Amino acid sequence: YTRQICPICGRIQHAKDRNYICRCGYQTHRDLLGAINICNSTEYIGNRYTA
Repeated sequence: YTRQICPICGRIQHAKDRNYICRCGYQTHRDLLGAINICNSTEYIGNRYTA
């Protein structure tokens, strides 16, 4: 779901073609959205960070 979750409001919204447009007004390329969400999804496990 990395290409469906809005990093601003958290809504799940499907991308139209290569463009992602959320109801909150955020818009970007769906591949860039996936990269942003992967970078924002790091978790702390033990003594190191993982993505």
